[in-house]
Amino acid sequence: MLLRLAAEAGQVTDKGTAIDFPLSRKDAADMCGATLHTVSRTLTAWENAGWIETSQQRVTIRDRREIQRRADDACE
Repeated sequence: MLLRLAAEAGQVTDKGTAIDFPLSRKDAADMCGATLHTVSRTLTAWENAGWIETSQQRVTIRDRREIQRRADDACE
């Protein structure tokens, strides 16, 4: 979902690809069909790993390859 949003509405910055509109964790959960708890836990872990950055309901993908790898692994 993050990769799709980045492709559709992303702005390349010096920090990575910023999704160019507010995205609450609840919105992300609804888009994914996941629980708010799961999305919050996942985004926090990804932020701690340095793969994304969040601030004021904005998400910047800092390591697109790692997020893509995670998405590919989930589909196998």
